[in-house]
Amino acid sequence: MAGWQCKLLNPGGRRVLVRSVLSSLPVYMLTVLKPPKKFIKSFDKVRRRFLWAGNQQLHGGKCKVSWARLQRPIKRGGLGITNLEFFSRALRLRWLWFQWKYPDRPWVGMELPVDEVDFALFATATRVTINNGRTASFWWSSWLDGNAPALLFPLFFKHSKRKNRTVAEAISEEQWIRDVSYDLTVPFLDEFVRLWGLIEDVHFDTSNPEMDTIIWTRTTSG
Repeated sequence: MAGWQCKLLNPGGRRVLVRSVLSSLPVYMLTVLKPPKKFIKSFDKVRRRFLWAGNQQLHGGKCKVSWARLQRPIKRGGLGITNLEFFSRALRLRWLWFQWKYPDRPWVGMELPVDEVDFALFATATRVTINNGRTASFWWSSWLDGNAPALLFPLFFKHSKRKNRTVAEAISEEQWIRDVSYDLTVPFLDEFVRLWGLIEDVHFDTSNPEMDTIIWTRTTSG
């Protein structure tokens, strides 16, 4: 931001520019890449300095309120300044949603800029209904009584050599069992037996032309 803008604006005006301009600059990058924490820390330093000090050097005495509090929504006592770490994760979850809703897009099937935390958040915020099992992820979709097997049985998931199978692929000829590098500890066997029991109650037809469906559980409309 130009230095003269800082001098002509009070903190309220600078807050508007932080929210509308500085917080918008990295959106495209945050959508397609998983940013390192160092980037977010450096970018927050720029936003914090502009808000409290304008074009001057920022020191602790000028920060009237903690940065974490300023990033809360206004109704929760903050200034509604975007938390870039949370926002970037939300943007990346859109890839997982679009992958379900628009399977014909050319990037579907390619590696996405998401990590296991993104998968876990997406799993807890969605619910999958199995029709033919050819779309839902065996490990990461919430298809097993509304839960993702990777979250219910983390030890078993850790030992699986193939974590990207669909439900249909995994259950066919019990491939989900063949994928495991066996480690016959008691906790491992406990998870194995419990997962097997849940899968035994699941019935679907892989020849069914109807695809698996997904809903977003955090809104009433799905």
